Formats: sequence, structure tokens, C-alpha cells
Amino acid sequence: MIRMNPMNGPCGSMKRWLSVLLICSMTALLLMACQPRHQTMRPDASGDDALRQRIETGPWKLVGKLAMSDGENSGSGRLWWQKDAGLNKVEFKAPLGQGHWKLQETPDAVRLFSSVRGSLSDASAKDLLSAEVGWPVPWDSIQYWLFGQSRTHTWSRAGANSGAESNQKTKQEINQLSEDGWAVSYSRYKATALGRLPHKIIARKGPYRVKVFISHWEFPVPEKAVEVEKDKASTQESEEKEQPAHGS
Repeated sequence: MIRMNPMNGPCGSMKRWLSVLLICSMTALLLMACQPRHQTMRPDASGDDALRQRIETGPWKLVGKLAMSDGENSGSGRLWWQKDAGLNKVEFKAPLGQGHWKLQETPDAVRLFSSVRGSLSDASAKDLLSAEVGWPVPWDSIQYWLFGQSRTHTWSRAGANSGAESNQKTKQEINQLSEDGWAVSYSRYKATALGRLPHKIIARKGPYRVKVFISHWEFPVPEKAVEVEKDKASTQESEEKEQPAHGS
């Protein structure tokens, strides 16, 4: 008599198949759980509209340090940056008189005052600064990166599953983003009047490096908001004067 191995029959084959399928499914789930979670950009970012408007028009100020390198030559120094009502003012001073430049940018013109090249003007701040340091500076994007934002995309800090290069660790803090070939990383977030903002930003592209360390943020009240409050107070005062006294 020939004895049949129960695992060799139809039922045995089905059991083996189910076991393999179960193992593969569990392996796939474990691999998915180990993958880093990417929070990516989406066009609907109404929560950040006010922040982007503040970035582009001001008012805001920062004080910190700027370091730049092309892989062979590097420089660092103090940084002052102010933006208000379309006027962009940036000043950089290297220690021991090694270099100093001041940039003033308006919608109509840009002027650069350099200790190396003197006074220059152009329609493009990016071109002026790139000529000053000798390599392409991502000027158009840097002011957005300072706030943990992208120049070309918007996304909600609450996060969304889409297809861009933004890695987010909390609702208000991103680890990194990629834009125009630059890899931008963030750390050392601190609380400000506009929420938690990065205080250390490092941008890399090939041999080029731009590092910004922000020691102080300042967000003045916009002049229009001050005028509105003054008008409200004046109107309220006038209405109180016009009201008849009780008992007259």
C-alpha cells in the first residue's frame, strides 16, 4: 500500500500557497512601515497663504550668519535682512574686513554696494550676487527657504500625499525640500510670532553650499494695520463724544 503525504495532495498545495502568500504580505507591510514618510506639496495651501504674502511683501527682519562655499573658496560673516513694502535690504559683513556688501532691491531696480566691486546696479539681484561671489546664487528662492517654504510650489503644513520633494516631520516643521536642483535641509526650529520657523538652513547643489543661521526673527506690525487700528480708535472716540450725556 502506498501512503499519500497529505501535503502532496490538492489540499496540501493550497495550504503551502496560502502560507507563502501570507509571508509575502507580511513582508510587504513591514517594508512599507520602514519607509520614511514624505509629506509633499499640493496647490491647496490656504493655511500658508498669509505666510507666503508676508514672505513676499514683508514686513520682516532677521539677524544671523551667512556662510557660502563653491567647494574651493568660502566665506562667512554677519547677515542682516529686512523686507517691507516691496523693499528688500540685505547686508553681509565678513570678519576683519574680509568682505562687505549691501543689497537694495525694489520691483524696479537693484543696487549692490560692494567692498570689492564698488556700486553696481542691475535688474536682477540674482545676477549681481552671482557676479559678486563668482557662482550661481539661488537668490530668488532663498527668502522662501528661510521660512521653510518653496518658491515654485505651495503645500499645507498639515501634510498631504502628493508627488513632490518635501519631507516633513511635524505639522509645522519640514526636514528638507528640493528645488531647482538644490537640496535644502532644516534644523533647530524655534517659536516666533509667525509660528515655529527654522533657525538653521543648509542648501547644497554640487560643490556649492549656502548656510544660514538665524539668531533673531522680528515681525513688525504692518503700517496699514496700525493705520486701521488708529482709524478704529478715532471713530470710536468721535462716536463717544457725539453721544448725549445721561440726564440732560
